[in-house]
Amino acid sequence: YTGNASGQTITGVGFQPDLSWNKNRATTDFHLLQDSTRGAGKELFSNSSADEESYSTSITSWNSDGFVLGNREPINANNEAYVSWNWKANGGTTTTNDASSTSVGTIDSVFQANTTAGFSIVTFAADNTAGRVVAHGLGVAPKMIITKGTAQETGWYTYHFNIGANKWLRLNEANPEATDTGIWGNTHPTSSVFTIGNNECGYNNGGANDVLAYCFAEVDGYSKMGSYVGNVDADGTFVYLGFRPAWVIVKRTTGGSTYNWFIHDNKRGAFNVNDERLTSDTSEKESTSITSMDFLSSGFKIRTANTSYNEGNFIYMAFAAQPFKYANGG
Repeated sequence: YTGNASGQTITGVGFQPDLSWNKNRATTDFHLLQDSTRGAGKELFSNSSADEESYSTSITSWNSDGFVLGNREPINANNEAYVSWNWKANGGTTTTNDASSTSVGTIDSVFQANTTAGFSIVTFAADNTAGRVVAHGLGVAPKMIITKGTAQETGWYTYHFNIGANKWLRLNEANPEATDTGIWGNTHPTSSVFTIGNNECGYNNGGANDVLAYCFAEVDGYSKMGSYVGNVDADGTFVYLGFRPAWVIVKRTTGGSTYNWFIHDNKRGAFNVNDERLTSDTSEKESTSITSMDFLSSGFKIRTANTSYNEGNFIYMAFAAQPFKYANGG
């Protein structure tokens, strides 16, 4: 969409979003993430460890086909180009899990889950206790979990099934995977809960619902979280998804240097080669400096020998352009 600096309604999403991730494509404004659990206007920034900030002129509400914007410059500057990625949870309606009553988890949590699309938004209180177990509401084990302390400056600690429960990444950093059995309690999520660490994650302030988690599970024909190994060749690795992707994020997890989280989609990159990339860990504007990847009918194929895309081990998360089973979710 194009900003107008005066407020506008953005339509065409196809459903009422519960998570909206917006980025100015033309400038170095921060990535803005807002969700219906925390409420409109409460921003977090994927490229920053900053705590939550509230703006009445950001997203002011969500509707059945999109969202309403105020005049805040990073999300609606005049004549500037933006992208918005959106996921559907449960329309803002949450469920409170009283762990002592349900015997699910060891700490109370609030979640809104879309079990059809494999996505939930979870909040819970930080209490500086290692090995807390948190209900996520999905009914199947999530393969990727992105967490953030909202009341304090913490990194976006990220779990991905393919690097293991003893390793972690941060969505706001380009660093390779790190090993620490305390971050996820060296325990993979189950169909009902995930395990979280203590102050090593920065979650130690003890405020109510001051930790946020976005949980993603695989849904056949709609979403996939996996890994691939680069071949260091311009005729690069093909990653089978079982669908044509609409959105892909990839991250190199090994190597002695730093490698960004690259985001591609089928709206900015409507044709192959899909070069239009943004990086979740920086505020950089959109770039096409690397010949990156093709979106194909059953997956994506790397089209560069660049080591940020095609050497060592990578993880990814992808969502379908035309979900075979489920129309609403991303």
